[in-house]
Amino acid sequence: MVELNFMISHADDAAAEIDSLYKNIVEDDSVLKIKKSISRAQLNADDMGAEDVIRLILEPSVTAALSACVTAWITRKSRLRIKVVGPGGMAEIDVNGHVKPSTIETVTRAIEVAVGSEASETS
Repeated sequence: MVELNFMISHADDAAAEIDSLYKNIVEDDSVLKIKKSISRAQLNADDMGAEDVIRLILEPSVTAALSACVTAWITRKSRLRIKVVGPGGMAEIDVNGHVKPSTIETVTRAIEVAVGSEASETS
């Protein structure tokens, strides 16, 4: 099992976007086997960088289904950045309102980097 954490930034409302992504993952039948939770940031005066986090526990064999789920969600978004963190490292996915045919490969590569099955960072 592998733990991945997803964070969203550079969005007009990052909290609403994390809720939207979480809902999309929860409702997608292809990723039912993934254990899912969302951690709410506890903001206070000393912690301006706190953010909500989607925590996923999964078998590496379901990364393709997760990639497809996240890519489908991205196609409905305009501008944001998704950070994926796991035992293999960190990768970022920038969404600028123009979904390209390579988006699925970008998402897949980011998840593979975080899982640890690819060595380089994705942007």
